[in-house]
Amino acid sequence: MELIEDRFFYQASLTLCKHLRIDSLLADSRRLLRQHSPIDTLVFTIFHLDRSILETVSIADHTSVRKVSVKIAVSGEIAKKINEIGAPIQVARRSSSLLPAKLLTRKGILAGDASVAIIRLVTESGIVCLLFCASQAGQEIVREHGPLLTGLRPIFTVAADNCLKAQKVLLKQEELQEDIGFLSSFHHDHIGTEVVGSDMGLRLVMAEVRSAAASDDHVAISGEQGVGKKFMAQIIHQLSVRQNRPFIEINCHSTSASQLEKLFFGNETHMVHQRQEKDKGMLARAAGGTVYLKGAERISEKLQKRVQEVIRNKVLNRCNGQQQTQCDIRFVTQLSLDGPSKNLLHRELAANIIHIPPLRDRKEDIARLAVYFADQACYKLNKKPGMIFDRESLTQCQTYDWPGNVSELRVMVERAVLLAEGDSFALRELTHSEEIENDNDESGDEELNLDAVIIKHISRVMHRTRGKIGGPEGAAHLLGINPSTLRKRMRKLKIPFGRKASY
Repeated sequence: MELIEDRFFYQASLTLCKHLRIDSLLADSRRLLRQHSPIDTLVFTIFHLDRSILETVSIADHTSVRKVSVKIAVSGEIAKKINEIGAPIQVARRSSSLLPAKLLTRKGILAGDASVAIIRLVTESGIVCLLFCASQAGQEIVREHGPLLTGLRPIFTVAADNCLKAQKVLLKQEELQEDIGFLSSFHHDHIGTEVVGSDMGLRLVMAEVRSAAASDDHVAISGEQGVGKKFMAQIIHQLSVRQNRPFIEINCHSTSASQLEKLFFGNETHMVHQRQEKDKGMLARAAGGTVYLKGAERISEKLQKRVQEVIRNKVLNRCNGQQQTQCDIRFVTQLSLDGPSKNLLHRELAANIIHIPPLRDRKEDIARLAVYFADQACYKLNKKPGMIFDRESLTQCQTYDWPGNVSELRVMVERAVLLAEGDSFALRELTHSEEIENDNDESGDEELNLDAVIIKHISRVMHRTRGKIGGPEGAAHLLGINPSTLRKRMRKLKIPFGRKASY
């Protein structure tokens, strides 16, 4: 008889301990128990003592095996009783007469008249789990079934521990994949350390930038709209010891004041079996790297103090979270032209201020910047690089004030290259337009996306030709490109034409 029992429990170990998922573990456990007992339903729960919650995570019965998430809040007194259950196995004729089972009965997970046995499992990492074995078909679980459940209890414990550990690894893998996806969306091309104008109009600025990058202190950058503050922040990051870590922009202008705390610190649930929320918070994602902070003046005093704690202590505690993590971040802050404000965070981060002069004060850089932007535009538009800057346009550039600064010059050059025929490009008449002001609004990117420029221009031409593409009066002729090329580009940029459009 003992040999038969040993063989049974050995086979049970091989069958149950191979599983890495709770639901498949319950399915095989139910089949095994059905052969030797009236048990027809298994319910696996995790007891969260710190939050006094009994959470049902999986159910196996005669209909199916399914993952669930039913959380039952219990009082501190009941939580203590559950945690201090003396007997590893409890049996009752009616589930409503046994305290933990009564909680599931109230939620409709178990029938009140079901016969039930509760197996208390404590994993290697100290997680308390309750496995409810029920007979809901009218048959009772009796004392004779005790040796079976007692013998299976250590096997259930090891198998459950394996499943929870595997689930934790999978959750971590998912988090890492999400981080990779998130950081990819923030990925910026390696911009190198060469800056147009670094040996001319920006010579003194670049000396300050290199000094700041070497120190690893927090930096504030000031300057008019469009001078390239974010670009210079990237240069500081590339020159620093953090160059292989994330560079992340936090734009407080693009988020409502009520959501700023979540933007910075994220949120987490601390569920053992569930995946944590995707949004870890910008500070957690930037750990070890550089944060480019815009609009710090919009941050409430309470949130400023939380960010200051992270800066000073290099420790991060997320919203609703109970675990602290190391978080060493370097801040590069965009500063208003008025200099450091009464904002606590500004004063904390503005000990070292780098001011970028407007383009009108360094006109010796204009020609080189124009050629640089033209080469970038040629690459994007599949045109031959090395286009020549028209002399008349260069003269105009030297007398123009450039209120939109470098961003305005870039927009002008990209449009000129788009319209250029041959190996030279000329800027249109230079007048500061409302469109340029909108392109350089403080709440948006300082560097306008070239696709946006192309979409605007093609749409404008299509309106002029009333949607006509081919022919001597068509948009393709005005743009100087083949009609089929224009249609292909419009499809790529998702610009409507034909019957789908109304110009």
